[in-house]
Amino acid sequence: MSDILPPNQPKPRLLTILFGTNDSFLSPHPRHVPIDEFRANIKSIVAMVAELSPETKVILITPPPLGEKLYATYYKTPFRDYETVKAYADVVRDIASELSLPCADLWSAIEIKAKDIGGELDGYDYFYHDGVHLSAGGNDLLFEVLMETIKNDLPELHHSSTRFAVPFHAEIDAAVADGKDVAEAVHMQSNH
Repeated sequence: MSDILPPNQPKPRLLTILFGTNDSFLSPHPRHVPIDEFRANIKSIVAMVAELSPETKVILITPPPLGEKLYATYYKTPFRDYETVKAYADVVRDIASELSLPCADLWSAIEIKAKDIGGELDGYDYFYHDGVHLSAGGNDLLFEVLMETIKNDLPELHHSSTRFAVPFHAEIDAAVADGKDVAEAVHMQSNH
């Protein structure tokens, strides 16, 4: 973890954790992680972040549901099932509650929207390429759920409450138009 949060480097203000989809492979698949070990791993990651960078906020993200019909069209061997993936999503929600962390519930968001879409593949084809990996629609929904979680649980980190780390190009352009050189304009804009 010190590679992710190296000492003597600026620490991120926010870290998101999204695990569970691959961990929930059915045993004896080599990627399978027993659910108790998965729970311990997530808690360990959160504890390491708290130790190495106490100022960094953490949002846990539930793994998305398995689109079983779509999955079955791509993968002929059933290495995953809906209920097992759901159990891993439930663990993420439980840990978030237990540790008082925000949780971006991607599982529930996809479930609700997929039911509204319906169709032959139960609406999951809008969110996934293959029942597991998010498509553009799935990634858009992940972004929406994440932004809503930040807005509700960590409003001080919402984009409407934060400043750019470097000046916006229009501010630099305006300062240069006022006769400042680029270096002076960047310095002026980044100090206020």
